[in-house]
Amino acid sequence: MNRLIEHPRFSELLRLIDVYFSGAMTEGVMARNELLGSALSMLTGYRKAHPEQAAEVREGETYIRSQKAAQGEAELEQIRNTFMSILRDIRRGMEQQESSSPLLMRQMWEEMAKKLPKAEDGTIIPPTKEEMAALIAGSVGKTGTLDDDSLQKLQEVALQMLSSKESEKE
Repeated sequence: MNRLIEHPRFSELLRLIDVYFSGAMTEGVMARNELLGSALSMLTGYRKAHPEQAAEVREGETYIRSQKAAQGEAELEQIRNTFMSILRDIRRGMEQQESSSPLLMRQMWEEMAKKLPKAEDGTIIPPTKEEMAALIAGSVGKTGTLDDDSLQKLQEVALQMLSSKESEKE
């Protein structure tokens, strides 16, 4: 999971997923399908006017029909291709026995540790679960991959997880 999250294209993957769920590409796909429909109609008209070329024209019609995309299909294909590319990179790194590069996580923890309250002697005062959840969300927020609403949700999930861990200890 670290390798996935730390991959340079992970934020691109998150953006593609956001586009899919928001439906931002739907109008473009529908316009493309309409354009393909017009081309198909013209080709069908040509086939009727030139029956001697019907076999060749039918091949063209079949190809055009195959290019139409269902709603969400193009986005899913982009997500799949990006995800598979990331997985291939990760696998290649694992096969070459590259370390999982926890550098990003270490840097995030170091940044968070700097923000933790300290006693006069410099020792860290254990943060509340609310402070820790805010630190986690703030660190992820610096990556620029999530909007404010998503960061708020992340903070809420982090707080739930920390609360759950706390209740397990009791």
